[in-house]
Amino acid sequence: MLELLRFEKKQLRGILALLKNDKLIKFKLRMETDTAGKTFRQNYYYINYLVFVNVVKYKLDHIRKKFELIDRDNTSRASFICSECNKSFTDLEVDMLLDINTGELR
Repeated sequence: MLELLRFEKKQLRGILALLKNDKLIKFKLRMETDTAGKTFRQNYYYINYLVFVNVVKYKLDHIRKKFELIDRDNTSRASFICSECNKSFTDLEVDMLLDINTGELR
């Protein structure tokens, strides 16, 4: 993979670890022997497409819920409209506009 992607070994390991933690790729560790009879460990990375699709669906659903929550918070937020300039203010901005001494909005 190093030759195909033209990455450094350390960079490729980091990317593979990130994809593995996100459960987008899987790997198998196998012990193999070379022609001289020496054994070595070989990692094989693969994509389980059924799991991949489920992970992507889960992440997209998470993002959708996050946007819905933000949208709901924005629409349910109380707003106050100035009677003189017709400018609207949210409940977070009202505390800056409230005069504590007189109790009026400015």
